[in-house]
Amino acid sequence: MRKLISIVFSLVSISFIFTSCLKNDDEETTYSSECVITSYKLGTLNKYRTVTASDGSDSIVKDTVTGSNYKFTIDQRNLTIYNTDSLPVGTDITKVVATIGVSGYSVTFTRNDSILTYSSTDSLDYTNQMQFTVHASDGLASKTYTVKLNVHQTYADSLMWSSSTVSNFPASQLENMKSVYHDGKIIVFGQKDGVLMMTEASADDTNSWSALAAANGISGTADINNIVIFGGKIYIVAGKQMYVSDNGKDWTAVEGSNNVNRLLAASSYEIFGVVDGNFASYSNNTWVVEGNTDIENLPETCVAFSSKKMKHNATMEKVVLTGISENNDSCGVVWNRISAEQAYARQGWSYLPNEYINIYALPRLANLNVLSYNDELYAFGGAGKMRSTSIDALSGLYISGDDGITWKTKTKKTTLPEELEGVTREFTAVVDQKHNAILIIFKNGNIWRGFIPEIYIK
Repeated sequence: MRKLISIVFSLVSISFIFTSCLKNDDEETTYSSECVITSYKLGTLNKYRTVTASDGSDSIVKDTVTGSNYKFTIDQRNLTIYNTDSLPVGTDITKVVATIGVSGYSVTFTRNDSILTYSSTDSLDYTNQMQFTVHASDGLASKTYTVKLNVHQTYADSLMWSSSTVSNFPASQLENMKSVYHDGKIIVFGQKDGVLMMTEASADDTNSWSALAAANGISGTADINNIVIFGGKIYIVAGKQMYVSDNGKDWTAVEGSNNVNRLLAASSYEIFGVVDGNFASYSNNTWVVEGNTDIENLPETCVAFSSKKMKHNATMEKVVLTGISENNDSCGVVWNRISAEQAYARQGWSYLPNEYINIYALPRLANLNVLSYNDELYAFGGAGKMRSTSIDALSGLYISGDDGITWKTKTKKTTLPEELEGVTREFTAVVDQKHNAILIIFKNGNIWRGFIPEIYIK
């Protein structure tokens, strides 16, 4: 009996083993169909730039760019890969090494009609984009991605220009023009038949301007060279009376300011002018007379000013005054002074005599405009001269990085549009502080916008 049971058990065991073996032979290994690029990172790239020596000769300098600092977007729907922050101007994308992260079996690319397996050590030319194909483990599925490297075509610190033309520009009726930025708007002032007029446009849309409007509340002739912005309000002088406005159209006489000859400039703390033939400063509703040294050299026309905080003390500001003086027929005039929150730290005006001691003095240009932009002063204008040297209209942008002491032209990155060289039409210029851009507004409605990309505010 035991022998029979043993035989039966053995037969059953053999049958089980045989069945199990058959089952394993029927099973198939399943391979993944996943084929996705999950990450893309650049290695170190070369960048080339041109350097101009003091003698005017150019040389090529090689720098490096840390590619890993530039993040890439992977669009899985459209199978595209790109960098939203462009690589610097001059970056060499003909020899690019990149690390590609994938979920799949392999990555291939095509070069010279040959299909090659990609390695993270491969140096490839991305000039005309690159395509990478990810192959799945199943040997069937695949996806082809297009990679584009975006590179700045212009230097981020270059001055870029664009233009537009306004039809029936209201300011075309004005005899003179002066523009200011105020409360998100660009306001153009001027005279028409001896009356102060204004038109304005939103800084967001300088193609749409309001109809000309006469200034209300002003008695006498207002000189647009006297306009200053102080404490969020606009000030002007007419008939020795100082007026204030919230909008440039409606004006109110300022009490205790009826003997003001002219306004010169303003800082965050004071208005500067001439009262009874003397320099004076205005704050807390009071004028303080300061003296009249060199006052005969003040600019009478093309008056402009800037005021910026000093680096060593944020409660102090350097004020620079520029313009054209009848007493100087060789160059423009420059004044400066220190303004401060604390009265004891304030300093009076200093005249910078540039006629003979400074070979880089401010030129004497018709319709001279001086703007504060990118922590420098930009000067340009119509035809004029620098001592005995003639200068064509709008032929150069003179830049001062030392608060008006020296003025030099830059021929590479920071220039006026070539299209404006020799143009003699009347214009006014202003800095659009909302977008950090320069506006050159011509009387015929042609408006040029200039900006440096790295500081431009869209």
